[in-house]
Amino acid sequence: MALPGAPDGPVTLTVSARGQDYALLAGAAGDDPATVAVVDGRTLDSVATGGFLGLWIGVYGTSNGRPTTTVARVETFEYLPGGR
Repeated sequence: MALPGAPDGPVTLTVSARGQDYALLAGAAGDDPATVAVVDGRTLDSVATGGFLGLWIGVYGTSNGRPTTTVARVETFEYLPGGR
């Protein structure tokens, strides 16, 4: 998915959870983010994953094993739990 705006500009990534539905949103900083993917959290339970316990949320970057000169800089990471 290509994001509008300058290719070297800041990007905002958001993970939104509602019940067992997790959504990844992305957008150029300052713009409204677009939904990139939605997953069902039930596929992450210990029975479905063969022993996985818990859910980790964080930032991960990869070049899929290929050489790259691309740099990713994480300036902030914020966890905002929603009320019930």
